[in-house]
Amino acid sequence: MIPVSNLVDPDATLLQEIESTVARLDIKFRQKLSLMVEELRKNLRCKANRRNVIKCNRDHCNPQQNQQMATRCGLICEAAAADVVVCSEEEVTTLEEGCGAVPVSEMIDYSESTAESKRKQMLDLEPTDALSATDFDDMMARATRYSVWLRIYDKQIGHANNLSNFRRGIERIVKIWLENAHFAPQQLQIFTVEDERSRSSDDKFTAKRKADKNRVANAKLRTQLLEPLKAIIANTSLKVVQEPRGAFHARHLQTQTINVQFDKGFDFIDDRGNFNRNFLSVANSAQEHLRQFRTADDSRESDFAP
Repeated sequence: MIPVSNLVDPDATLLQEIESTVARLDIKFRQKLSLMVEELRKNLRCKANRRNVIKCNRDHCNPQQNQQMATRCGLICEAAAADVVVCSEEEVTTLEEGCGAVPVSEMIDYSESTAESKRKQMLDLEPTDALSATDFDDMMARATRYSVWLRIYDKQIGHANNLSNFRRGIERIVKIWLENAHFAPQQLQIFTVEDERSRSSDDKFTAKRKADKNRVANAKLRTQLLEPLKAIIANTSLKVVQEPRGAFHARHLQTQTINVQFDKGFDFIDDRGNFNRNFLSVANSAQEHLRQFRTADDSRESDFAP
């Protein structure tokens, strides 16, 4: 389920070397590859998302330009938990010596590599109740590792029912993130909808009943979900909106590298610690939908201000 991320050193010197190498190629190869390198450059300049190219954290990985490429690649592999190094036939032996336990694959053999098999396996996952805890944790570590923030979207949270299950599911993902993060985690945001949606046609009695019910739900959200999560990561916020035209149904985990849809939501761990059945899938096409919901004007975020 995890798309490929390309790791480079903090100064992106490896990308510069790729550019130099491509520039020396014959024109029939150079033209197409130059466009691909420029696309990588554009992704590198995008600060909001880390979709294809990730600059390693200088605090953990700071190879020097005068070091051999094998040494630099080895430092990146160790610091950023790389799965594979892909290279030309000429570089295989040298890189194998520098990259330690991380497998090195010749470019023409990558499609048959263990790393590619693992990636394909994650595109067609078994439901969560059929996954081992180790496999689930590994999957979440891969989805969150290079992100400085996490965003959780789940319509059902706002109803404030079974909040202990929601808390357990979110806590597990957050703790995996904190344990495996390559960059210092900065923020957790949760987005949901109000328990009762107000309508302009509501009479005074109905409007009051809905407002009272929402206040009760919001109080439970604060004490049973927000405050426990703040104890894990202090910069945690909860935004409650009126559902815009009933359009917000899917449940998503959003990071800077991927959007993961949780088909049944985040209450996937029961009170015995077992995983309930849930189907996960990549949902990067939901980017705009999530942005619209996240920036909805009619919010109750102030209800949860410190």
